[in-house]
Amino acid sequence: MLILVAGLCFVAAGCIGGPPPPPPPPPEFAIEVCGTSDASASAYQNSFDQLTYGNTGWIHADGYVPALLRDGRTAWWMSDTGVGTVNADNSANPEGSVHNSVVLQDPSCMRPMLGGQTHQWTDLIPASAGRWYWPGSAVIDNNTLLVLPTKWVPGAILRRSTSPSSAPRSCGTASPVSRCRA
Repeated sequence: MLILVAGLCFVAAGCIGGPPPPPPPPPEFAIEVCGTSDASASAYQNSFDQLTYGNTGWIHADGYVPALLRDGRTAWWMSDTGVGTVNADNSANPEGSVHNSVVLQDPSCMRPMLGGQTHQWTDLIPASAGRWYWPGSAVIDNNTLLVLPTKWVPGAILRRSTSPSSAPRSCGTASPVSRCRA
């Protein structure tokens, strides 16, 4: 009888307590992931995997174009970049994509740099509506990082633009994106 009364109390307490509390908000996005290495190809792959799962907003990208900066860091310019988060079970919470981004690498950390702001990301190298730039190569000229992009224009078939607007984009080496200008 005592067990029956105790069981009924637990059932009643669950019903009277109300609905469960809402889930906690998602964690703030990380600025960078550290503990990365470029000691081997597999170490590099692991570093980018850490970036994918590090809650940085950067999920994946293609078109990797490295530029070695004078201070020893590497600016990895990238083309199409998926943004959002990735769960431990490999499922993604995508929030869209941008056409170009940078991952700034120092000896042990990687920091993704996207245009716009969190949850409202944009291209780092802006273009007019319906067009975009993909980084093609990058070089250092004195204290300036020059990114040589290809301007893509949609049409009947996707084609490269040969217009002068595909000229180099200039970015200061102190921060490869803060002063990126057309």
